[in-house]
Amino acid sequence: MNGSERPLQMTLTRRERDIVALVVDGYSNREIAERLGLSDQTIKNQLSVIFDKVGANNRVQLAIYAVRHDFSSLHDDRSHESSSLVPSG
Repeated sequence: MNGSERPLQMTLTRRERDIVALVVDGYSNREIAERLGLSDQTIKNQLSVIFDKVGANNRVQLAIYAVRHDFSSLHDDRSHESSSLVPSG
C-alpha cells in the first residue's frame, strides 16, 4: 500500500464499497458475483479497479485497508441498505 491512501467513502462508489464489504466478510469472487447478480469476470475487474484506487495489491491488503479506514462505517452503510447487495428482479 502507498502513502496516498484516501478514505474508502471518498474513493469508492457504492457498488465498490459493497464489494469491499463482501471481501472483508470472506466471500469469494464467485460468491460476490452470485450475491450481486454479476459475472465472476466483472468482480475481478472491479477488484482490480478497487485495488488501484486504494493502493492494495491483493484481497488481504484490501481487507486491512478497509479495517484501518473505519470499516465499521462501511459495514453500517451496507447493513442499512442491504437491498443494494441483492440484485433486483
